[in-house]
Amino acid sequence: MALTVIEYSEIRDELLTGDLVLMQGLNIDSEIIKVVEQSPWSHVAMIIRIRGIDPPLLWESTPLHFLEDKILHAKKSGARIVSLDDRLRIGRMKKLYKVFALRRLKVRRTRFMMDSLRNYIENVHLLPYPTDWELVKSYLKGKLLGERESSSSLFCAELIAETYMHMGLLAFDHPPNWYSPKDFSSEVQLPFLKKARLQKEIVIVDE
Repeated sequence: MALTVIEYSEIRDELLTGDLVLMQGLNIDSEIIKVVEQSPWSHVAMIIRIRGIDPPLLWESTPLHFLEDKILHAKKSGARIVSLDDRLRIGRMKKLYKVFALRRLKVRRTRFMMDSLRNYIENVHLLPYPTDWELVKSYLKGKLLGERESSSSLFCAELIAETYMHMGLLAFDHPPNWYSPKDFSSEVQLPFLKKARLQKEIVIVDE
């Protein structure tokens, strides 16, 4: 089924904390993830809005380090908060991604939810992205054994899963390292709490 396509400028100002961005990468690591998971998606990140900062921000964990973290004011890989505008623009310019898709989160956003999000970010913001071996080990330990790996590093889906868990949106049925980008697509039904749900993917373009 064809996905809806919308200009980024049309939806940019409507994006809310908790909305997700799925990405279809073009590098070798992305291709491996897509083959293993049998899904087009190789990366997932979450929108956050911070008062006083105009562009929507993206909360993600990535091996990339070419954008400045808007809170730490330094370029870094791993867990980071970057401008979504820049992430989309440079991702396409560097030919890192083929498709960006948005999934809107439908839920009543409470102060407790936002406070929990802020506290979680403060606790993990400096964590690095795992090495290839650490990533594989952590993911397989979560997927096959249902066990949590050391939290000394975080891969993309693990970060988003744990973020949702701390916000009280996602059940603790699985450890955070059980999740992959595919699990945040409409191919999978997530064990949401608080009547939360994600809308179907919308492809965002900025040409």
